[in-house]
Amino acid sequence: MIQKRVSLFLAGLSTLALQALPVTAQTQLGELGKLHFPKDILAGVPLFVDVDRDGDQDALVVGYKDEVLFLNDGEGVFAKAPAGRLPTLGFRARGHAIAAGDIDGDGDQDLFIACESQNRLYLNDGKGSFKNITRKNLPQDSEISLRARFADIDGDKDLDLIIANTDPFLGRQNRIYQNNGKGLFKDITGTHAPKIIDKSTDMAIGDFDGNGSIDVVFTDSGLGQSRQLWLNDGKGKFTVAPQAFPAIAFPNSSVGAADLDQDGDLDLVFTSPVGSLHYFRNQGKGRFLDDTTRVLPPKTPKSSFIQLIDFDRDGDVDILGANGFDKAILLINFKGRFTDQSWWMPENQSY
Repeated sequence: MIQKRVSLFLAGLSTLALQALPVTAQTQLGELGKLHFPKDILAGVPLFVDVDRDGDQDALVVGYKDEVLFLNDGEGVFAKAPAGRLPTLGFRARGHAIAAGDIDGDGDQDLFIACESQNRLYLNDGKGSFKNITRKNLPQDSEISLRARFADIDGDKDLDLIIANTDPFLGRQNRIYQNNGKGLFKDITGTHAPKIIDKSTDMAIGDFDGNGSIDVVFTDSGLGQSRQLWLNDGKGKFTVAPQAFPAIAFPNSSVGAADLDQDGDLDLVFTSPVGSLHYFRNQGKGRFLDDTTRVLPPKTPKSSFIQLIDFDRDGDVDILGANGFDKAILLINFKGRFTDQSWWMPENQSY
């Protein structure tokens, strides 16, 4: 059963570097063996979300080409949506990632596209067709945005935006956009975010210090700061947590957050561009201990991208990883320690 489950997962999702599999898609893991994706879904980075409110997960793809929407027929067969479902913009900046959330409180999933230069914001009509509202509802920008997350950072019951920016040479400021409740966003970075220039590649959000508000961990591709924990004061104002992480310098490519040891707080797994994994255990209050050698196998397979999910459905969180087009890895959680079960994963192949 597991072999069947992972066959399509590896052929499709692992070649998309696994970071594309969001929490909203986890309920489909048991049925992955039945799914059918068109080959061109592999041309970019997908987000699985129910855009047309029919109860199944559709797929949005962003990458080298235009955004593409694939609709799920309810049986796990995906087909490209008819023309007109997504805005036609002509020339557009390359997109790197998609975030989905209900920005205007009408019960459907709207979209934010993290791009090179101007980011984009699309409003859902409730039936899975989207309108471009970027010019009126989103601040103007010219940065390279690699990741974005919707979250209610200020406790006012609407979804704000956290954006991870980069620059291959000088670095960039990560940004915070505040929602007015109707999908109109204001850049409050200057007053609500630490003034730090870095090369962010990924982020994880969650309550890392246990105060009930959304905090952010950013990764950095450089050898200096390499990672940051921004703590939220509960009103959407962030400060950098001093000495949150062990003084271990390595560049990061991705990060995942979950309660891996089931002690009630969020732990972290980082990957590096060379594929090494690092496990940071939360000691409470957002202070992390490097527990890599105790928790991970001594010869952990390399992985540049990871996703933390309960793969075997036993109630704890496992680690899925991929390194480009190489074979995916699977680390199974057993009482807070992980064993390498990558032999379950079939060899990668195109289809």
